[in-house]
Amino acid sequence: MQTQQKSEICAMQVLLCAATEMEIAPTLQALSLKQGHSVEVLITGVGLTACTYALTKEVVAKRPDAILQAGVAGTLMVDLPLAQVVVVKSETI
Repeated sequence: MQTQQKSEICAMQVLLCAATEMEIAPTLQALSLKQGHSVEVLITGVGLTACTYALTKEVVAKRPDAILQAGVAGTLMVDLPLAQVVVVKSETI
């Protein structure tokens, strides 16, 4: 059973996106050292319009199983330490 679960997880199509390559450069470097990963990387560009366009186009074309947003994600809150993982529950423009 565990082998089956592991293979299903490995078969997932994961889309990793960020506004700029600089935000996820260490991750990109780590991914380049691993063989057989199934992570697609999307650099969306900065701003809501650029991100929405790029992400919508990619999702329609490839239908990923999971999407991860990496980087600063539009926030520069000084009270959040670097490498803090957050979940966005709602967003306002």
